[in-house]
Amino acid sequence: MGSMFHLPVVEGDLSVVLPQARERGTLLVSTSLTGEDSCYTHDFRGSQWLLIGSEGKGISPETAALVDKSIIIPMAGRAESLNAAMAATILLFEGMRQRGAGRE
Repeated sequence: MGSMFHLPVVEGDLSVVLPQARERGTLLVSTSLTGEDSCYTHDFRGSQWLLIGSEGKGISPETAALVDKSIIIPMAGRAESLNAAMAATILLFEGMRQRGAGRE
């Protein structure tokens, strides 16, 4: 609880904000069933923005055209998707693990 008060939050038109982030050296990463890499092989170190879409449709085609890379969360069985909160949790945990969080 309270993490919202310690994390940067950006609100705006993605067609404007995402190119500005890229110009500042930020990698734009989305989730997709056709992702190029697994979230476990993707390098989460460095400046990145994670774009998470809805469970059924993912991010919009317009937003997908703006991202640098799409990744997939591999799952066993026949399930095709996770809800947005679960997908974000997996990606954020993997990013923290790669960055050595908790090893202080």
